[in-house]
Amino acid sequence: TYSGDLRSALRPFAADPRSILTTKANVLCSVVRSSGLSPRDCRLLDVGCGIGLLTAELVRWFDSVTGVDVSARSIDYAAENDKRTAYVHYDGGKLPFEMNSFDVVLASCVLHHVSVSNRGAFVQEMARVARAGGIIILLEHNPINPVTRYTVANCRFDEKASLVPRQEACTLLRSACGRTPHYRYYGFLPFRNARIDNA
Repeated sequence: TYSGDLRSALRPFAADPRSILTTKANVLCSVVRSSGLSPRDCRLLDVGCGIGLLTAELVRWFDSVTGVDVSARSIDYAAENDKRTAYVHYDGGKLPFEMNSFDVVLASCVLHHVSVSNRGAFVQEMARVARAGGIIILLEHNPINPVTRYTVANCRFDEKASLVPRQEACTLLRSACGRTPHYRYYGFLPFRNARIDNA
């Protein structure tokens, strides 16, 4: 029911979930390129991939894409609908991959579903499977954005979510990687507007 729940939460903004996914994929590709890597040469792991909506977008740009999630039903659904991506179920603890397995390790709008006490271990695992010189990306909602807060408050699968402040995300990455993380804010409208589109 993920897609239906998302459409319902976005309905007041006349938002198109597909355009949001495309925007996310473009942002992620730009982050990888700005880090000096080419997506076409990168192996990407999408941690918390759900039913594979974003992985299905990313597989067009990256050398290989693997999705992993704690929901076996979601993984089965994703694998059935996207044959280009490898989908793997895991228990939410140790990722079922060797160290240094991926060039890019991504968690897109996942960390706010992880309990605060487990977030450090979650990001540590992301760092473990990333190769030296690779990239770890936490893409999260801005908790002070009123549209974000409204959408999360009215989305069924976000009922127990706890939004992640930027400082917390940076602290988690610094602890896991031993480096000062970079952060960026990306603003985009979750709806179509002819006046803006034609500007």
